[in-house]
Amino acid sequence: MLSGIKKQIGFTLVELLIAIALIGILLSLALPAFNNTVANASLTSNVNLLVGAINLARSEAVERNASITFSVSGDGSQWQITEGANLIQTYSPDQKRMSYDGNGFTSMVILPTGFRQLPASAVQLDFCNEEINSGRRVTISVSGSPSVSTLGGC
Repeated sequence: MLSGIKKQIGFTLVELLIAIALIGILLSLALPAFNNTVANASLTSNVNLLVGAINLARSEAVERNASITFSVSGDGSQWQITEGANLIQTYSPDQKRMSYDGNGFTSMVILPTGFRQLPASAVQLDFCNEEINSGRRVTISVSGSPSVSTLGGC
């Protein structure tokens, strides 16, 4: 025999609206943190690309037993590795989220030993992301070895 109590299946409209409101609140709290994570990943990616390019130039100099030139365009939009007039590799970093300051650096010559010839002092290349007020500095030592440090603000 059937009783007068019906079994409820699913959600009521009020329960559904409350769940959607809670999801919206949580997303509004998480979105800024996600944007910072994406911006920081883009900054780290460009710095790693530069360090890899410098290390490739050093490796090519040793492997080819020749002087290799690593050059950067004035705005940092393109990096090139060349042996004389022969282009070895070109890099185009993502500049949508950041600025670049080469502090006057345009190129360096890497000797067949893997060490730098020119310029004579350490070189500092700065990448900055104004969205998250964070940056990285790539310092190329006199020996030609790159190192990365964090900039406090941009």
